[in-house]
Amino acid sequence: MFRRRRLPCDAGRNKPRPGAKRGPGKQERAAVENRPRVDYRGSMPSREPDFRVLFEASPDVLLVLLPDAPRFTMVAATEARLAATHTTREATLGRGLFEFFPDNPDDAGADGTSNLRASLERVIATRAADTMAVQKYDIRGPDGTFQKKYWSPKNVPVLSDEGAVIYILHRVEDVTDVVEASELGKELRDRTKQAERDVIARSRELHEALQGLRDANAKLGELDVAKTAFFGNVSHEFRTPLTLILGPVENALARDPSTLEGEELASVHRNALRLLRLVNSLLDFSRIEAGRMDLRFAATDLSTLTAGLGGAFQSLFDDAGLRLSVNCPPLPEPVYVDPAQWEKIVLNLVSNAFKFTFEGGVDVALSWHGDHVELHVRDTGTGIPEHELPRVFERFHRVQGAEGRSYEGSGIGLSLVSELARLHGGTVRVESAAGRGSTFIVSLPVGKSHLPQDRVAASLEPVVSDQALRGQLLEAKRWLRAQTVAPSTPPPRLQRLSSPPPSPSASRGRILVADDNSDMREYIERLLAPHWAVEVVPDGRAALEAARERPPDLVLSDMMMPGLDGVSLLNELRADERTNTVPVILISARAGEEARLEGLETGADDYLIKPFAARELLTRVNTHLEMARVRRNAYDQLAAAQAQLVQSAKMASLGQLVAGIAHEINNPLAFALSHLATVERSLADVESKLEAEIARGPQATWQRARTRAEEMRGGLQRIQELVLKLRTFSRLDEGERKAASVRDSVGSALTILNHRLEGRIHVTTRFGEPDVIQCYAGLLNQAIMNLLTNAIDAIEGPGTVHISSGAEGDWYVISIEDSGPGIPDDIREQVFNPFFTTKPVGEGTGLGLSITYSIIKKHGGTIELERADSGGTLATITLPLRTPESPD
Repeated sequence: MFRRRRLPCDAGRNKPRPGAKRGPGKQERAAVENRPRVDYRGSMPSREPDFRVLFEASPDVLLVLLPDAPRFTMVAATEARLAATHTTREATLGRGLFEFFPDNPDDAGADGTSNLRASLERVIATRAADTMAVQKYDIRGPDGTFQKKYWSPKNVPVLSDEGAVIYILHRVEDVTDVVEASELGKELRDRTKQAERDVIARSRELHEALQGLRDANAKLGELDVAKTAFFGNVSHEFRTPLTLILGPVENALARDPSTLEGEELASVHRNALRLLRLVNSLLDFSRIEAGRMDLRFAATDLSTLTAGLGGAFQSLFDDAGLRLSVNCPPLPEPVYVDPAQWEKIVLNLVSNAFKFTFEGGVDVALSWHGDHVELHVRDTGTGIPEHELPRVFERFHRVQGAEGRSYEGSGIGLSLVSELARLHGGTVRVESAAGRGSTFIVSLPVGKSHLPQDRVAASLEPVVSDQALRGQLLEAKRWLRAQTVAPSTPPPRLQRLSSPPPSPSASRGRILVADDNSDMREYIERLLAPHWAVEVVPDGRAALEAARERPPDLVLSDMMMPGLDGVSLLNELRADERTNTVPVILISARAGEEARLEGLETGADDYLIKPFAARELLTRVNTHLEMARVRRNAYDQLAAAQAQLVQSAKMASLGQLVAGIAHEINNPLAFALSHLATVERSLADVESKLEAEIARGPQATWQRARTRAEEMRGGLQRIQELVLKLRTFSRLDEGERKAASVRDSVGSALTILNHRLEGRIHVTTRFGEPDVIQCYAGLLNQAIMNLLTNAIDAIEGPGTVHISSGAEGDWYVISIEDSGPGIPDDIREQVFNPFFTTKPVGEGTGLGLSITYSIIKKHGGTIELERADSGGTLATITLPLRTPESPD
């Protein structure tokens, strides 16, 4: 292939060539009408070579085509090409290739145009060169009649800078002389013709083989995806019952005497039947695939057989609170079926309807339609999305996100139903809509002419397999039990398990177990209950709600569950502050080191593969509970250290507090002392001049003395008010929430910081209702003090600080906005980190906002720092008006 070069059809053109034939397309017109006239006589070499001249002078038989399939417009040709085809540029360029060079109408077997068109289309599709086998492609001679011609063609794409095909270079070699050389002798002619036939045949065989290989590769890709899904599902289907069989058996072997009884024995029996049913389904499928499914057809009372199979589910539907209707009236004549295989069809469809129906019911109906009978199994369940309907009966396919009573399933059931119906000469189809239920319709022809006659028996006893029916019913009952997890009597303890006893600290832990398989939940509960408090739930959604309501010490969850699977549950727990430190162990049926690593990469603390030993489960649970206890202790120590830092920060603030007190107390004291001296001098003067003053009247002097005394009283009252506000700020919380006034809290903080305002910062306040809230008053005072201090520090010159408060719904909001420069966006996420500060060394501890964040979090609220409309910083505290009874 070539990247785009300047071809003759691309060169600049100033005027059209007279008489050039116009093509129908815009690009063709540009190619033909814009050709320049060239005078070859006396031409002198230019500074830059004329590539058009060079191209047209090439001795090769070349033709340039546009990729405008199916036309393939000719836009340039070499002189050799024109000579070989007895044509001219004026007659050729701008016309379609096959319009100008058709097949020889006198040759009925001519296929040159179809082969060439296929090659050109391959070039466009693959953007790669395509070499063709020798082609017989007759060309008109000068007299207009067709001449026999043989060519060896090659088509090469010319690509644009973007990789698109913009031209196709069609190159051929005339091999007619070689082919016709066979006329020199019969032997040479025969060999040449045979070689020609062989080359053409091999070319066709190669093309067919390549096409077959492409189809096979596509099918292999689809099979690989199906195989991966199948092994994942079957692995889960096998490993879960194996765990529930091997676990109790191993525990029984560890006991003396080694016996199984009660619920353990029943669980082993249920799961053994489940394994048997799965193995039988796989064997049936393999027999069908190999064409070795030995069906025996006999005239059967299909109404009685179907009614018995459907009615067997009646007690199950009653327990689930669902309606089951079985309507199978007598049919005019018996229907030829294999009773055992018809049983599988009915049981699969009815149990499938029960699995996906939570309200309403299921209708089973059999009806006669003259030449065929139909079985309808209609449910009011969750339904099937429209885009999934074409794949419902594909082998190993499972509807993604389907809401059922269990996530379990191999993806075989409906495919087996479809294959068994086909072997009966019938069909199965489905009508469904998401949220509106589904109807499965099995249609079987009546009579026996459509059946292999060697498989038709005179009579067969339509005996229902009790084992298959019991297995189906037991599994469906387990689905029902999986949805109802109610408190019950403590599970029997498993004695003498060969596992290390949990440590005393771990024994006090509480474990949340999530699994949609009721047998697995009960088995795990029996293992863990002797050592820890255990709560079991049937799916991931219930586990998430339970964990948020009361965070456990450890979560043990199955990977594959309906609704919310194990990985999604893990992500939800990690995203919630209440549960993000809870250790999570995932249980999966996927084995192998790669699966284990993928499981751990999800963020789980551990990954347990089924089937697992009881000792392994107990050891891992105990280990992670111990690790969680160590982490909690470390966190407690860190919290204690943080409390010490908080106290240190309070002490650091004490210097500022003392400075404020000194400033606020010193001024009124000095004022009072000054006026007190004036009073003393006035009284002394009155005393020395008592007689003269009496004569003139003492009113002026005594009035002045009274004024000074009143002023002195005002100063002393100011001192008393300041002391009261200081007491309000520094009061102890005693670990309890109390009713406190936000107005008083803000007022006391402003009083203490009044000397920092220095007349340059104007403070405005707007207090809404209610004013009194339940809070840790001393801590809230400190948070407000820290935010006001930061606001004042942020304002270098004159500025403003606005404070507002009030209720917004169930929340109480306190806002402090300053007119400073604001917090840069690149550090806004770091300001609440301990020890982070933008102040010079020695001027800040970096703890103020971190402590404020902890205080607000202790209240169950939030704090946000945003850029205010004025350009400064807006600090918003949001506190819950309704406080929990027992705050952390």
